Amino acid sequence: MCGIAGLVGKMAPPAQQTMDRMLECIRHRGPDGDGQWADGRLRLGHRRLAVLDLTAHGDQPMLYGQRYVLVFNGEIYNYRELRRELEEKGYSFRTRTDSEVIPAAYDCWGPACQQKMNGMWAFALYDRREQVLFCSRDRFGIKPFYYTQTPELFAFGSEIKQLLTLSHEKPRANRTVLEVFLAVGYRDYSEQTMFQDIFQLRGGHCLTCQVNTGQIRVERWFDMLSAPEKPMEPEEAAHRFAGLFEKAVDRHLRADVEVGSCLSGGLDSSAIVCEVNRQLREKGGPVRQRTISSCFDDPRYDEQEYIDAVVGCCDDIKVDKVFPRMDQLLPALERMVWHMDEPFGSTSIFAQWSVYRRAKELGLKVMLDGQGADEQLAGYTDFYKMLFAWLFRRGRWCALAREMGAYFHLRSQTERRSQLHFLAVALVEALMPLWAQERLFRAYHTRKGDQDWLRISEKSWSELGALKRRYAKRDPREYSCAYMEIGMSELLHYEDRNSMAFSVEARVPFLDADLAAALMEMPFSYKIRQGKTKWIMRKALEGILPEKIVNRYDKMGFVTPEYSWFAEHHEELEPFMMQAAQALAPVVDPEAFMEWYHSPAARRCGDLKGWRVLCAGKWARTFQVQI
Repeated sequence: MCGIAGLVGKMAPPAQQTMDRMLECIRHRGPDGDGQWADGRLRLGHRRLAVLDLTAHGDQPMLYGQRYVLVFNGEIYNYRELRRELEEKGYSFRTRTDSEVIPAAYDCWGPACQQKMNGMWAFALYDRREQVLFCSRDRFGIKPFYYTQTPELFAFGSEIKQLLTLSHEKPRANRTVLEVFLAVGYRDYSEQTMFQDIFQLRGGHCLTCQVNTGQIRVERWFDMLSAPEKPMEPEEAAHRFAGLFEKAVDRHLRADVEVGSCLSGGLDSSAIVCEVNRQLREKGGPVRQRTISSCFDDPRYDEQEYIDAVVGCCDDIKVDKVFPRMDQLLPALERMVWHMDEPFGSTSIFAQWSVYRRAKELGLKVMLDGQGADEQLAGYTDFYKMLFAWLFRRGRWCALAREMGAYFHLRSQTERRSQLHFLAVALVEALMPLWAQERLFRAYHTRKGDQDWLRISEKSWSELGALKRRYAKRDPREYSCAYMEIGMSELLHYEDRNSMAFSVEARVPFLDADLAAALMEMPFSYKIRQGKTKWIMRKALEGILPEKIVNRYDKMGFVTPEYSWFAEHHEELEPFMMQAAQALAPVVDPEAFMEWYHSPAARRCGDLKGWRVLCAGKWARTFQVQI
């Protein structure tokens, strides 16, 4: 896990001082070393966090066979298998790193090597003979890759702030992306970023740069929907899930440093911790593992009873618990925004930040986390709505009645009115055409008194309409892909920045390539079944997870008591809100915003519009952004 940087001069060779600045501002991503390589118009840079082969053999930029030069951020988890396959074809290796496998694989298979790699990555590989720079990002965008172009150069890096060092002028906001964020909180939904003329290479895409001309071409190399759904029996599906999950966790444990785990008490992180414990027992070595959890004194947001249930069923777990507080958040906000590069829509990010800060204090370099399970296994409540609408449109009345009945039974403690409202929304979406849904969506977000302070352009409304269409997919597999391409990409952004802020590598076993491919092929009826989300996972891991976790149907994750935090600190936050609104003018009308902030709607703060303004204002001031 590292940080990368690259410069291609279109008129003159890039200066070393320019690369020095790009690498210095991501020192946190690679405190174990740095390096540069230059050849004519190209200069590559790297900062290293040593996780595999801790010797100098793992330093980058890495030269392979006098032809290829590599800078790489991430992990190729199946590097041992690829290495054996390549050795059989005559390739040789001088290190024990996963990095060295990349240029050999590219030399052997060309861009098709991406399909053979299982891992998380953002890399740039220079072919000295062809003078071509080949850049790639992993299937799901776990590791970041940003780029920009000017008349003088093409540049890329692991974080946006690296690209900001290239100009002495203040950066300009991408008004459309900013307005969409302030209106509904969406981010990371396209190649656009919050900064004008800075782009991200999307997950599953690659970029080719002709070094002699600086011309680039972006292509998609991975499509989640390329494999069709396959019929299979429930027992076969459960057996397949269990086997692939075991292999995924085993691969993600490959490291030459200690590996810890985030433990929220939910199904996903608990599954990883219990599987790690099982594998350690089977291997016969030390079983002890370290976990870190975010907890709260407010029982409505606290998951300690579930965390303790997991710890109680495993051997020799050392659990650390952190207790984030609002009075810790505000002093840390500027530093968090600097690391994130862009504003974030919820204080839940602070809970994750606190966990990785504790990992750093404990000396942990690698942490496992449960990202990716909800999107693939229908873990979010909205998947019920999609399922009910889908069954309704297909006329599957018996299945609809069965799943609705099971849903209401499992949530019998939920207010009946809320359940009926949820069902009504699902059926309206089943019957209402997309154009009508878009109009209703716009009417809801522009209702009088709610967002009069936000001056949102027609271009931004068009963008929101396109996003609504992406989330309104009528097919379960397409709906799941929309969640992965929009919501999950945002969560992976937070995961990367929160962990790397403290020089910790975050790994996400549920996004293992083989496991993800199998989940996409499984019938959707195995993901929500008998009213239970993640049904196939619960069935496959019954003998591993404690019963209290298997039968848990509520969902929290890395949450904070943000609603009560804002209600309790409403007056204290007032001057910060005013400063933020002023920093965002003219997108935000400061006077209208403060009038809204003093209204009963804002005091309830149920949709966190105030937080989005506060965080975006801090972002604008931190990076001196021209709005």
